[in-house]
Amino acid sequence: INPNAVVACTRKSIPNTRKLATNAVLAAGGHIHRQGVSETLLVFTNHRNLLAEPNNWTHIVETLKGEAPENKVTLEADNFAQFEQMIIASPDIIQLDKWSVEDVKAALDLIKAQGRNITLSVAGGVNKNNVADYAKLGINLFITSAPYYAAPEDIKVVITKA
Repeated sequence: INPNAVVACTRKSIPNTRKLATNAVLAAGGHIHRQGVSETLLVFTNHRNLLAEPNNWTHIVETLKGEAPENKVTLEADNFAQFEQMIIASPDIIQLDKWSVEDVKAALDLIKAQGRNITLSVAGGVNKNNVADYAKLGINLFITSAPYYAAPEDIKVVITKA
């Protein structure tokens, strides 16, 4: 549906399976989302709640880009109203956690209408049953831990004499 899409698996793997899970994701063509917490800067509401101005998106983004110019800055939007405020700050990525397909489409439409160059990632509840719905919209980044907890596939091998 969307050959440019990237499935990035979180660090939320089953205990004692991280190395195996990471290798399985990479072998299947996936990516690891923030293998180390220093790779990108991801700002959640709980992080912002510790700031003097937790809703000053421009200040948050400018400060992080100034202090860590080699890292991408990601803000997580809890709802559409918050998303509308965030886009003014032009973070590299806005992560949409547990958003409906309809809300993600509205967010994409707003980004396009404003001519912003911001990547949207979809996280929370993304799995093989709904990923195609988001991919059809043009989402290129999916954050998920679903592969770690998926049921095993039933594989049958048949050997025949040639």
